[in-house]
Amino acid sequence: MTVEAYTPKVNWINTTLSSKGLTVDFENAKVLELYGNAGQLLADPENVVTQENYTVFEYSQDALDQGIEDFPNADFRMWNHHNQMNNPSGNVNEPLPFSGDEKFDFIYCSLPNQIPGLDSDMFQERLNGAFIHLKSMLNEDGILVTTDYNVLSIKQAVANIDMVTQGYINTGTPDHPEYYLCVIHNG
Repeated sequence: MTVEAYTPKVNWINTTLSSKGLTVDFENAKVLELYGNAGQLLADPENVVTQENYTVFEYSQDALDQGIEDFPNADFRMWNHHNQMNNPSGNVNEPLPFSGDEKFDFIYCSLPNQIPGLDSDMFQERLNGAFIHLKSMLNEDGILVTTDYNVLSIKQAVANIDMVTQGYINTGTPDHPEYYLCVIHNG
């Protein structure tokens, strides 16, 4: 895995949230980015999140090393989770690298929508569990944004957490899914 160029996220995150009357005080928010590579959110020129309040879970050691070099006050953690496309040698049972009972004001993630060779019911159970765990890591009034392929497994996992959710982007057809973006508000 190489270090990825940043993907502008800040403006569209703010636009998405404000379209539904939600805001995050990113200057003071504690932020978690799953698969944030070398600090995708911090690298955005529009970013106001402080390094000290930013945590990344990432499987690429190269990306982690680059992130630590570029943003030495941010918290970069190895998450060697299996991903058939990007990290096929990772551990399917790798737990999220949370530290104690830490909570976040904003979590941004894109979770896998399938693991080839894994029974679909078992996968759905694990995906549901991942979203429940992420929900438990949100501070009161915290927000989780997930951007994924538009597939039923992600939608079922989001529905399973029993929180107010607001789908924003829901493109494609059932046979040819494109993208699904959902905001989950713990408020």
